[in-house]
Amino acid sequence: MAPGLRWHVRRLRNLRQAALDLAEDDPEAFTPFPLSASLADDPAQIADGLRRLLGVSLEQQLGWRSAEKAWRQWRAAVEAQACMVFVLDRLSAVELDGFSLAFDRAPVIAVNGSREVRPGRRVFTLMHELAHVALRSEGLCNLEDRAARVEAFCNRVRPRC
Repeated sequence: MAPGLRWHVRRLRNLRQAALDLAEDDPEAFTPFPLSASLADDPAQIADGLRRLLGVSLEQQLGWRSAEKAWRQWRAAVEAQACMVFVLDRLSAVELDGFSLAFDRAPVIAVNGSREVRPGRRVFTLMHELAHVALRSEGLCNLEDRAARVEAFCNRVRPRC
C-alpha cells in the first residue's frame, strides 16, 4: 500500500473513532449496519436489499436528471444508515476509486473525489464499497484469490435501473 493511502486509511480510522467517542452516550447514533451478505448470496438480491435499506425507489433514481444529483442522493442515503462517507480529493484518478473499512458500527467508505473521477464512477464505487460493508470485508484489495472473488462479487452488486 502506498504511503499516502496508508495515511488516508489511518486518518479515517481515527476520525471514525473520534465520532464514536463523541457519540458514546448515544447508542442510537451509530447503530449496527443492518444488512449482511456472503459470497454465496445472489448479488442482485443483495442490491435489492441495499435499495430497500437506503429507501431509494427505482422511480426516484430515474428522476435524478444528472449523475451529480445521483451521486449526492445515493451518498445521503448511505450516510443516513450511519455509514461514514468521505471524499478524498487529493488522489490521482488512477491510484484508486475508493475503499471501505467494514466495521459493524460506523463503517467507513472513502471515494476518490478527484475532478477526473466522474460522478457516475463515484456512484459505482459507493455501491461497490457498500457491498464490502455488507460482506463485512474491507475494501482494500490485494490480489489473493479470495480478494479477487470478493471484488468480482462487489462489482456485480448494483441497484437495477
